[in-house]
Amino acid sequence: MIIGVCCPVTEAAEYARLGFDYFEPALAHVGALSASDWADWLDAARQAGLPALVMNIMLPGHFRLTGPAADHGAALDWLDAAFARAARAGTRKIVFGSGGARNRPEGTDLATGLAQLTAFARELAPLAARHGLLIGLEALRAAESNILTSQAEAAAFVRAVDSPAFGLTVDAFHMGQMSEPFSVLPELEAPIVHAHIASGERHFPKAEDPDDYAAFITALKRSGYDDSISIEASDERPIAERGVAALSLLRGLTAV
Repeated sequence: MIIGVCCPVTEAAEYARLGFDYFEPALAHVGALSASDWADWLDAARQAGLPALVMNIMLPGHFRLTGPAADHGAALDWLDAAFARAARAGTRKIVFGSGGARNRPEGTDLATGLAQLTAFARELAPLAARHGLLIGLEALRAAESNILTSQAEAAAFVRAVDSPAFGLTVDAFHMGQMSEPFSVLPELEAPIVHAHIASGERHFPKAEDPDDYAAFITALKRSGYDDSISIEASDERPIAERGVAALSLLRGLTAV
């Protein structure tokens, strides 16, 4: 597996020096930059020496994908331009979490919300494919989302979209928060295209944590997945301290 870290471009060079394989910035940020700021961002990313192989936070929260105010056209138009930037940056995968955009507003039932999201995703997938990108739908914990909160729901959604450009991002933190065993991953019957990892406190993994990181990695491998895994976490420790500990742990676990 290749190991990356979710971080802004301003931190990418330091993670590159530590030996990470890529960084994962937010598309919602990259896509919202002015033309001049985007040029500066791209230059900084290239100078960092660490590729932005994945981008997360696909949409800013002001877009609406569900409910009576849903505007899929506006979201897709924005994503068309943002995907072009991502592709130029060398990105291969986009994480579709975006709880703020996808959450059902009050008065919108689950069936209606799912139907709206399915319709959106069936237009999103070919758009991503035209830019050479894969979409990874992420099940989010209930504290962050009121729709698609379990791996089984996310997998069923991916099967309904039925596109080679649309798969799953599986997240160890969200699974832990929802008390989902990692052993469900090989049973999902939907392609995993990306993975996130963090401690139960949403910190960088370290060897002394009680979290069973090995079980997560093992479940990914039993699913046939052996590609990108990003640390998506916050941590008050210096970058070098948290990064070295996490990278050493994950290199050891993924090498087994």
